[in-house]
Amino acid sequence: MRKHATCERGCPNDSTFQLSCGANENGRLCQKPAIAFDPQRGCFVCHEHTAQLVLSLRAEAAVCKP
Repeated sequence: MRKHATCERGCPNDSTFQLSCGANENGRLCQKPAIAFDPQRGCFVCHEHTAQLVLSLRAEAAVCKP
């Protein structure tokens, strides 16, 4: 991965550039390739944790309906 003065984690144009899941499981980070941002956790999460996010948002929406 190339490093430039403006790129802390590498250049987004590199084929090797990939964010890792920051979800905490049993005291360890998941580290799978991340696909979506989770505002509740404040990090990017993988496909598995995105599904958990969607379920929690649906449950929250159901509670908030009048």
